Amino acid sequence: MPLWLIPNYLFLFSMPVLLMIRYLVRPDVSSRAWWVTYLLLALFVGAMELPGIHASSWRYYADPGLLNFQTYPLWVAFNNAECLLSTAVFIYLLHNTVIGKSRAALFFILTPIIVCASHIAPSIPIATAAHSGADPALLNLAAAMTVGLDFFLVWLGLVLIRYRVGSNPEPVMHPV
Repeated sequence: MPLWLIPNYLFLFSMPVLLMIRYLVRPDVSSRAWWVTYLLLALFVGAMELPGIHASSWRYYADPGLLNFQTYPLWVAFNNAECLLSTAVFIYLLHNTVIGKSRAALFFILTPIIVCASHIAPSIPIATAAHSGADPALLNLAAAMTVGLDFFLVWLGLVLIRYRVGSNPEPVMHPV
Protein backbone atom coordinates (compact mmCIF):
# COMPACT_ATOMS: atom_id res chain seq x y z
CA MET A 1 0.00 0.00 0.00
CA PRO A 2 1.53 3.33 -1.00
CA LEU A 3 2.20 5.70 1.89
CA TRP A 4 0.28 8.52 0.21
CA LEU A 5 -2.92 6.56 0.84
CA ILE A 6 -2.68 7.33 4.57
CA PRO A 7 -3.17 11.09 4.17
CA ASN A 8 -5.61 10.33 1.36
CA TYR A 9 -7.90 8.48 3.75
CA LEU A 10 -7.31 10.87 6.66
CA PHE A 11 -7.92 14.10 4.77
CA LEU A 12 -9.73 13.30 1.54
CA PHE A 13 -12.19 11.08 3.35
CA SER A 14 -12.72 12.76 6.69
CA MET A 15 -12.68 16.37 5.47
CA PRO A 16 -15.64 15.99 3.07
CA VAL A 17 -17.60 14.17 5.79
CA LEU A 18 -16.91 16.92 8.34
CA LEU A 19 -17.73 19.66 5.82
CA MET A 20 -21.00 17.94 4.86
CA ILE A 21 -21.99 17.58 8.52
CA ARG A 22 -21.30 21.27 9.07
CA TYR A 23 -22.86 22.76 5.91
CA LEU A 24 -25.07 20.25 4.10
CA VAL A 25 -26.54 17.62 6.40
CA ARG A 26 -29.34 19.58 8.02
CA PRO A 27 -33.12 19.36 7.86
CA ASP A 28 -33.54 22.50 5.72
CA VAL A 29 -31.19 21.40 2.91
CA SER A 30 -32.70 21.74 -0.55
CA SER A 31 -33.05 18.69 -2.76
CA ARG A 32 -31.05 20.45 -5.44
CA ALA A 33 -28.12 21.16 -3.11
CA TRP A 34 -28.23 17.56 -1.88
CA TRP A 35 -28.11 15.96 -5.32
CA VAL A 36 -25.64 18.45 -6.81
CA THR A 37 -23.32 17.78 -3.87
CA TYR A 38 -23.62 14.04 -4.41
CA LEU A 39 -22.82 14.28 -8.12
CA LEU A 40 -19.91 16.69 -7.56
CA LEU A 41 -18.61 14.40 -4.85
CA ALA A 42 -18.75 11.46 -7.27
CA LEU A 43 -16.70 13.50 -9.77
CA PHE A 44 -14.22 14.48 -7.05
CA VAL A 45 -13.63 10.97 -5.71
CA GLY A 46 -13.42 9.61 -9.25
CA ALA A 47 -10.77 12.18 -10.12
CA MET A 48 -8.84 11.25 -6.98
CA GLU A 49 -8.64 7.60 -8.11
CA LEU A 50 -7.19 8.23 -11.57
CA PRO A 51 -3.64 9.25 -10.50
CA GLY A 52 -3.32 6.07 -8.45
CA ILE A 53 -4.50 3.95 -11.35
CA HIS A 54 -2.11 5.66 -13.78
CA ALA A 55 0.79 5.26 -11.31
CA SER A 56 -0.08 1.54 -11.07
CA SER A 57 -0.60 1.92 -7.32
CA TRP A 58 -3.78 -0.12 -7.67
CA ARG A 59 -6.04 -1.45 -10.35
CA TYR A 60 -9.52 -2.81 -10.65
CA TYR A 61 -9.06 -6.43 -11.63
CA ALA A 62 -12.55 -7.22 -12.88
CA ASP A 63 -13.87 -6.21 -16.27
CA PRO A 64 -14.74 -2.50 -15.80
CA GLY A 65 -17.89 -2.97 -17.86
CA LEU A 66 -19.43 -0.54 -20.28
CA LEU A 67 -19.30 2.45 -17.97
CA ASN A 68 -15.63 3.12 -17.34
CA PHE A 69 -13.10 5.88 -17.81
CA GLN A 70 -9.56 4.72 -18.57
CA THR A 71 -10.20 1.35 -16.86
CA TYR A 72 -11.81 3.05 -13.85
CA PRO A 73 -15.30 1.59 -13.30
CA LEU A 74 -17.63 4.54 -12.81
CA TRP A 75 -19.82 2.68 -10.32
CA VAL A 76 -16.92 3.05 -7.87
CA ALA A 77 -17.22 6.85 -7.93
CA PHE A 78 -20.94 6.71 -7.15
CA ASN A 79 -20.33 4.16 -4.40
CA ASN A 80 -17.50 6.14 -2.78
CA ALA A 81 -19.53 9.36 -2.88
CA GLU A 82 -22.55 7.59 -1.37
CA CYS A 83 -20.32 6.23 1.38
CA LEU A 84 -19.10 9.73 2.28
CA LEU A 85 -22.60 11.19 2.26
CA SER A 86 -24.15 8.29 4.18
CA THR A 87 -21.38 8.47 6.78
CA ALA A 88 -22.11 12.17 7.29
CA VAL A 89 -25.85 11.49 7.59
CA PHE A 90 -25.51 8.68 10.12
CA ILE A 91 -22.99 10.58 12.26
CA TYR A 92 -25.32 13.59 12.22
CA LEU A 93 -28.35 11.48 13.14
CA LEU A 94 -26.58 9.53 15.87
CA HIS A 95 -25.09 12.70 17.32
CA ASN A 96 -28.49 14.38 17.43
CA THR A 97 -30.44 11.41 18.80
CA VAL A 98 -28.72 8.61 20.65
CA ILE A 99 -25.12 9.60 21.27
CA GLY A 100 -24.98 13.34 21.93
CA LYS A 101 -21.95 15.21 23.26
CA SER A 102 -21.59 13.18 26.43
CA ARG A 103 -20.95 9.95 24.48
CA ALA A 104 -19.07 11.41 21.50
CA ALA A 105 -16.12 9.05 22.08
CA LEU A 106 -18.32 6.26 20.71
CA PHE A 107 -17.77 7.71 17.24
CA PHE A 108 -14.23 6.27 17.28
CA ILE A 109 -15.85 2.83 17.29
CA LEU A 110 -18.96 3.57 15.25
CA THR A 111 -17.44 5.53 12.36
CA PRO A 112 -15.48 2.61 10.83
CA ILE A 113 -18.61 0.45 11.18
CA ILE A 114 -20.74 3.10 9.45
CA VAL A 115 -18.15 3.51 6.69
CA CYS A 116 -17.93 -0.23 6.05
CA ALA A 117 -21.69 -0.73 6.12
CA SER A 118 -22.43 2.17 3.78
CA HIS A 119 -19.66 1.19 1.39
CA ILE A 120 -20.02 -2.58 1.29
CA ALA A 121 -23.80 -3.03 1.36
CA PRO A 122 -24.60 -1.35 -1.97
CA SER A 123 -21.52 -3.01 -3.53
CA ILE A 124 -22.81 -6.53 -2.96
CA PRO A 125 -24.28 -6.93 -6.49
CA ILE A 126 -21.10 -5.88 -8.30
CA ALA A 127 -18.77 -7.66 -5.89
CA THR A 128 -20.74 -10.88 -6.28
CA ALA A 129 -20.74 -10.63 -10.07
CA ALA A 130 -17.06 -9.68 -10.25
CA HIS A 131 -15.97 -12.56 -8.05
CA SER A 132 -18.18 -15.10 -9.79
CA GLY A 133 -16.60 -14.66 -13.19
CA ALA A 134 -19.93 -13.55 -14.63
CA ASP A 135 -20.22 -12.58 -18.26
CA PRO A 136 -19.97 -8.87 -19.12
CA ALA A 137 -23.75 -8.42 -19.49
CA LEU A 138 -24.34 -9.63 -15.93
CA LEU A 139 -21.43 -7.53 -14.69
CA ASN A 140 -22.95 -4.43 -16.28
CA LEU A 141 -26.33 -5.23 -14.74
CA ALA A 142 -24.70 -5.68 -11.32
CA ALA A 143 -22.88 -2.35 -11.72
CA ALA A 144 -26.19 -0.66 -12.56
CA MET A 145 -27.80 -2.28 -9.51
CA THR A 146 -24.96 -0.99 -7.32
CA VAL A 147 -25.39 2.55 -8.65
CA GLY A 148 -29.15 2.23 -8.13
CA LEU A 149 -28.60 1.20 -4.51
CA ASP A 150 -26.20 4.12 -4.07
CA PHE A 151 -28.83 6.56 -5.35
CA PHE A 152 -31.43 4.94 -3.10
CA LEU A 153 -29.21 5.38 -0.02
CA VAL A 154 -28.48 9.01 -0.90
CA TRP A 155 -32.22 9.64 -1.26
CA LEU A 156 -32.87 7.82 2.05
CA GLY A 157 -30.31 10.02 3.77
CA LEU A 158 -32.17 13.12 2.60
CA VAL A 159 -35.47 11.68 3.82
CA LEU A 160 -34.00 10.78 7.22
CA ILE A 161 -32.50 14.18 7.94
CA ARG A 162 -35.68 15.92 6.88
CA TYR A 163 -37.76 13.60 9.08
CA ARG A 164 -35.99 15.01 12.10
CA VAL A 165 -37.58 18.44 11.65
CA GLY A 166 -39.38 19.34 14.86
CA SER A 167 -38.37 16.20 16.75
CA ASN A 168 -36.76 16.20 20.16
CA PRO A 169 -32.94 16.09 19.82
CA GLU A 170 -32.59 14.24 23.13
CA PRO A 171 -33.53 10.56 23.29
CA VAL A 172 -36.50 9.64 25.43
CA MET A 173 -35.91 6.63 27.64
CA HIS A 174 -38.98 4.56 28.48
CA PRO A 175 -38.96 2.08 31.35
CA VAL A 176 -39.42 -1.53 30.34
